[in-house]
Amino acid sequence: MSQRTLPTPLARSVPVRLALLGLLTAIAYGGAIDAGVAWDDAGVLAANPAVRSLERPWRFFLDPWTINPSGGAMLAQYRPLRTLGFALQFAAFGGQAWGYHLTSLVLHGACACAVGFLTRRLFGRGAWLAASVWLLHPALSENALYLAAQGNLLCLLAAVVSVAKHVAWLVTGQSRDRVASLVAAAVAMLAYEFGAVLIALIALAEVVWRARGGALELAWWRRLGPVALVTVAYFVLRAVVVSPLPATAWWGGSWMASAGLQLRFWLEGWRLTVLPIAQLVRYEVADVPAWAPLGLAVGVHVALAGVVVAAGR
Repeated sequence: MSQRTLPTPLARSVPVRLALLGLLTAIAYGGAIDAGVAWDDAGVLAANPAVRSLERPWRFFLDPWTINPSGGAMLAQYRPLRTLGFALQFAAFGGQAWGYHLTSLVLHGACACAVGFLTRRLFGRGAWLAASVWLLHPALSENALYLAAQGNLLCLLAAVVSVAKHVAWLVTGQSRDRVASLVAAAVAMLAYEFGAVLIALIALAEVVWRARGGALELAWWRRLGPVALVTVAYFVLRAVVVSPLPATAWWGGSWMASAGLQLRFWLEGWRLTVLPIAQLVRYEVADVPAWAPLGLAVGVHVALAGVVVAAGR
């Protein structure tokens, strides 16, 4: 019998690996099914009358008050697809928190699979490691446990599709791949504001693609210009709909300050993975770890991006 006809070893079986990831998910996060709401979950979901009806669903995209009826700093957010998702879940589960938590766990698992798929698409290997890290890393556990983080998960899924379809377009030149990438990019931005960094992720994916011998035949502005236009359109729509950012807020008062704050806490999450001496706290200015200034956090993440590119080479 030739080597090619031998049965796949059990440890390399895709169904077995998926079942193992599912088991690990249940062990790590299964208790969330019995949980209620916490932090922003109350304002954007439990006490939000807007999500209790699917009537005129376009209002989620045009009325900033649908994100949180209490107003305040929440009105500076623009996550209409997350709010629409809450309305769909209310239609399915009513006020039963377990349904929303189950949705979060399914989305978290889907994101892990998507991260693994994109890792293999770009590097040809490492899919299962990447999926496992995404699924179980403590710095990302909030995505699975915190209902308001469903926007994060929707954003990641759409971003992965956008990058994957962009790479597919580089290979095939097919218009449908290009259109799918741009539509997914818009979905990512409408789910969560950090989808606006997608153009940087696509550019990084191009670097990896070229390092592995892929061709980039068109000029950079023809490759990245369309997603840049989608990003500009998103910011214009966001500026028209949402209220201005408060002068001072817990995140530092600006979108960029919020990004910097999260980079610093992600760095803290990695430290706690290696040296688990404390609990990862919610990101508020007063809780920012003094040992992780913004420059260090940015430097570490840029270095990690460099390692990713080097691995691709």
